[in-house]
Order: sequence, then C-alpha cells, then structure tokens
Amino acid sequence: MILYSSSCPHHTKCCLVRSKNDIVSAFIISDNTIQIHVLVSRYSRRMMTKKGVMIEMKKIYVVNKTHLDIGFTDLAENVLHKYCHDYIQNAITLAEDLRKEGKDFVWTTGSFIIEYYFKNMNEEACKKLDDAIKKGYIRWHAIPCTFHSEAMAPQTLHYIISISKKLDARYGYTTTSAKMTDVPGHTIGIVDELYRQGIKFLHIGVNGSSSIPEVPDTFLWKHGESEIIVSYSDDYGGVIGVDCMDNKLAFMHTHDNSGPGTKEKINAYLSKMANEYPDYELEMTSMDQFANELWEVRDQLPVITEEIGDTWIHGTMSDPKIIRDYRILTNYMSDHNIENDDANFYAMLVPEHTWGMDIKRYFSDYMNYEKKDFQRARSLDQITDADLTYAYGIVKDATVGEMQFTYNEWTDRSYKFYESSWKEQRKNIDRAIACLEPEDQHHIKKRIEVPYHIFENQGIECGLEELISINGYQVMFASDGSITHLEKDGILYFDQDNKLGVLSYTIAGQNDYDNLRYNYLRELQHNWWAIDFLKPGMEIQKRIQWNEHFTPYVIKLVKENDSMIATLKYSQRAVEEYGAPRVVKVKYQFGDKVEIALLLQDKDAIRYPEIYSFDMTPRLNSPYLTKIRKMDTVISPFAVVGHGNKLQHMIEELIYDGSDKKINIKPMDAPLLGIGTHNNLSYNNKYHPDNHKFTFTLLNTTWGTNFTMWYEEDIFARFELVLG
Repeated sequence: MILYSSSCPHHTKCCLVRSKNDIVSAFIISDNTIQIHVLVSRYSRRMMTKKGVMIEMKKIYVVNKTHLDIGFTDLAENVLHKYCHDYIQNAITLAEDLRKEGKDFVWTTGSFIIEYYFKNMNEEACKKLDDAIKKGYIRWHAIPCTFHSEAMAPQTLHYIISISKKLDARYGYTTTSAKMTDVPGHTIGIVDELYRQGIKFLHIGVNGSSSIPEVPDTFLWKHGESEIIVSYSDDYGGVIGVDCMDNKLAFMHTHDNSGPGTKEKINAYLSKMANEYPDYELEMTSMDQFANELWEVRDQLPVITEEIGDTWIHGTMSDPKIIRDYRILTNYMSDHNIENDDANFYAMLVPEHTWGMDIKRYFSDYMNYEKKDFQRARSLDQITDADLTYAYGIVKDATVGEMQFTYNEWTDRSYKFYESSWKEQRKNIDRAIACLEPEDQHHIKKRIEVPYHIFENQGIECGLEELISINGYQVMFASDGSITHLEKDGILYFDQDNKLGVLSYTIAGQNDYDNLRYNYLRELQHNWWAIDFLKPGMEIQKRIQWNEHFTPYVIKLVKENDSMIATLKYSQRAVEEYGAPRVVKVKYQFGDKVEIALLLQDKDAIRYPEIYSFDMTPRLNSPYLTKIRKMDTVISPFAVVGHGNKLQHMIEELIYDGSDKKINIKPMDAPLLGIGTHNNLSYNNKYHPDNHKFTFTLLNTTWGTNFTMWYEEDIFARFELVLG
C-alpha cells in the first residue's frame, strides 16, 4: 500500500510504502538508483539497484539457541522438566509476540528436546508443539545435543542423526546443519556418517576457557570422499563469515539451560547487530539456509584432513563402569543386529557431554582433601561456610561465592545430593536395557557382571624373572606384574625395556594443575575456570604439591593350563593414605590371541585426583605406523591439529602393521588410550616422545566441572592382543 508519494527536482521521487506486516519503508528513486530505507523495522529487507540492476541485500541469518546441558544446572530430570514445561512454551509465546512486531522469531534446539517432549508430554501439550513447528516457531538441528563424539559407538552416531531425519519426514524439512557446543573438539570419525546422512555444516562453539584447535575459522573437513563444512567459534556462538560468501551466520546464544531469552533481550540484540552491520538484513531462522549457501562454495574453503580430537575426553573415565556398561550394551546390540530406537535413545545419553551437576553450584568444598577429612565431611553430608570461604584466600580469581549464591541456598550443598547426579546418569543404561527383549536383557546383564571367579588362582606357582613356556608363547614376569619377555613364533614383542601390563597409580599434584593452567586454559579473566578445571584449595595441601606414583608388587604368580594369574599388592601408604585397591589381579590367557583381564578390588574413595592406567609398550621399529580406530574410522594418532588432543584418544582398536611385526590391541572395557602418557594434565600441545607406549586409562578423576570426582567401586577391564 502506497501511503505517500511526491516528486521533487533532480528527477527524484519519494514514496512511503506499508508492507503486509505494517513495516513502513521509504523508497527514494533517482535517475539510476533506488534506495529502500526502513522506517519502522530496522531488521526487514533492504534492496538497492544501480542503473537498473537489482542487487540483493546481504543477509545475516540470526539463530536463537540455548545451550543444552542434560544436567549441570540441576539434576537431569529437573532440567528436562523445565524445558518441557517452561522453555518450549516460552519460545512459542516469544515467537507470537515478535510476530506482532513483524519479526519471525525461530528457536533452534537439538533434536533431543523435540523427541523427548513428544515422548513424555500429554496430547494437548504435544499438539501445541506440533502447531508451533508447523508455524516455524521452533526448529531442530541435526544433532540431538552435544556429545563426546569419540565416546560414541558407531550405531549411536547413526541413531542420533535419525532423530532429525524422522522429524524432517514428519514436517517436510531437510535439515542440513548441526551444532555442538562446549566440547572443544571432535573426531574426524564423525565425518563419514554426517556426510552419508546429508549433513553439510557443523558449528562448534568452544568452552570459553578451553584451548581452541588450530584450524581455520571455517573449513572443509575431509575424510576420503566424505566432507563436511565446520565453523569454529571461541565461545558458544558469535558471528560466522567467510570470504567466499557475503551472507553471514550469527548466534544469539543464551547460556546453559537458560531458555530462549526475552523479547527485550532479542530486540536489544537485533538493534546492536543492525548498528554493527548496517549493510545487512537480519533474518531470524535456522542454520540450514546458511549451510546450504555455504555448501555451494565449499570448494573455496581451506581443507583439513587431520584429526582434531577431544581434549575433554579424559572426563569420561571418571566413571569406568558406565563406559564399560555402555560398550557391552552397544556391542551386543550391534553383534545381534538389534535396532531399537527406545534403547538407543537412552544409550546415547552416556556419551552426551553432561555427566552430573555443576561443581561450582552444588559442591563448594575446597577444604577437605585429606582422606580422613574427606571421609568425615562426606559422612556429615554437609558443606559448611568454612569449606567455601577457605578457598577465598587461595584462589582469589575464582569467585565461588558468587556462583553459589546465584543458584542455590546454602542448604542445597550436600555430598549425597551432588553424588546423586552421577548416579542419575547410570540410570540411562538401565533404561536402555529395559527397552530390549527379556532374553537380550538377561544376556547383557550377565556380561555386565564382574566375573570374579576367573581370578581364582588355582595352579602351579611360578617364579619371577623366570622364562615360562605356555601354549606356544615364551613369557617372563617382573616383580611389578608386568611381562618383560613375550615371544611367539620367534618374534619378540615385549622385553625388559618395552613391557606389557605395567599397572600405574598416580595421585595428580599441584604441579600438574599449574601446567594445565598455563598450557591449556585461556581467557583467565573469567571467574569460573579455576573451579571447573583445577582443584582450588589443593595448592596448600603439602602432601601433593608434586604428583606421586605408585607401582604394585607381585605376591603370587600361578600357571593354570594356558593362563597366568598374577596377584599384586600396593604399599600400605598407597592404600591407607590414598585410594589404591587392596586387591589387584591380572589374568593372561594365551591362545590364538592374548586375552587380558584385570581386577582392582576394594578401594576407598578419596578427594585427591587419581589416575589408574594399564600400560603396553611393544618393541616397534616404526611407531609412526601405528593407527587407531575411532567411530569405525582408521586414523593416525600422529596426524592431529595443533591444540587438538595429541595425547589421548577413545578407541575401538589399535593397529600396528610393520615389517617387523603386527599387533592389534582391542580394549574391551577401558577404551581411553594415551600415547606416551596417561596424564592428561601434562598437556603441552606436543606429541609425547614415548610414541610406542600405549597406556589405557582405568580411572581418571582429575577433572571437576560435572564429572565423577571420587570412585570406590571395583574396576574390571579386559583387553585382547592379536600378535602376528
């Protein structure tokens, strides 16, 4: 509708036009130019023509998103309740209110929330979400939530993409974009599956204090014939632009589980963006339009073919049982060709990146590190003001109190409540198993049971440093329980300098955390990094200024048929002052392959950070030939980008194929492999010089954030070695 029109000298004409959304624009027309000036809405489309040629206005696609933690800010159950009962409705109301102002608000969320909502809400509520999706108020992207991707089984990755595919089919969309936030990096093993599923673009928003992988801001990540565009941001969101395309992508990102924001904040953001980018139209939408446009010019992007990896992956071994149970479950389902969406739905929550509640908000005890103090405080189940204020004089740049007062009453701080968030995560395995047929449930539960009986050491007692012939192998055991001679068919695989089966127990020291602070962390002006990544209060604990290492010793070695069983013991100090297990047993079964089973039994929980590992250091002529399999993708652990994870990988198998020998190592239960070291705190953005030392983590409680911080259960792990 033309509201006003007038002519003036110099062949110029001005008219006002009202659009269907009541947006008033001024058209100023001269001899060779038409300019459209938006008077009422600064965010609508503007165009310009020069000499009769129409020029499309550049766009910024604005994506409104909330970072989903399935836990962290509260118990996972409460977080999901808030999304379903508050945030979805808030987003709908917000979209309707902004539509009245001529703005098309779209709230983008991971497909998990949509799927969970439809599974758990009543018919009336589901109808509201269904209508909102049809109106374009709410959209999903291709990945349900943020994952530690290399902790996933391949079938889990396939399943998580299928959620968005199912929603696409229901609503007539083609989702081509995905986002993961917080976790700094992922494995190249995801590229093949994302490409097969038609995903073109992945945005990674890095945690604000973690090292950012040294990659271009936007690049084409290629593995073989597969490829996906990846954009990195140094925080959850930001503005994404590339030289080969005018249009940009911007995230209006609210933080952890904080909902879709308010109308006032959205309008303020749009106003700010309009001022900063006056030559751009702002369009609130999903990521897909940007993804599709960028895909057309992907050949102009820099190409990366290296691994990136996950520098947070050690956190998953803070609860070795849940990792073991997840692998047993997913391997069983894969081996028996079981496709069960309900089981997969719960199973995927194991590699999801949230493993409990936020330490800053729910556990501000920075005093009770000594074992006796920790045990006393834990039994009292009350964190006092003194436990918190004690940290103020120690970590002045960590304003613990601010976080605590913001989110909790003092009475909410409890050991048991904090621990309950870790136990809540384990229930996902139980729920997944319960979705299967009774016979399958029975078989999986039997496999999860620890087979204590296999360590009954009935047999012939053997001596240490004694060459033993067993089923075609020549073996020798050292006093620490390791094998210092392993020979088969005339090939020597391990010797005194290259041992098999060294059990290591490390108490991390303040020196380790100092290294992490200066070599890994960034943006130290934040007030939360010290609590998340370090151990505030530990720096005045005289006992552990430097890390301490303990090695067990053999008290009995027996040979039974084709097996050797070593019973070991740690020093009294390691057991009573720290958390070393009172019973350690390792069984080697020598057949077509070497099958290893180990048991760490009867250990105490301690507050000090612990790392257990089982090390294998074979004799290799060419260590750089070593390959690892992640997400069913074979890669080199020596082709990792700067500030990717060069030290640790969560793997399905390790493969060495050299002219000297062939070795295949499969970790059945403890998949976190360290190349040269088990100590993630020794991060320095370099490969470890001991590049043929393969160390498998059995337990790691070095991290805080929301991971398990102490562990007192038995640890059981199996490995298979194929030697050729």
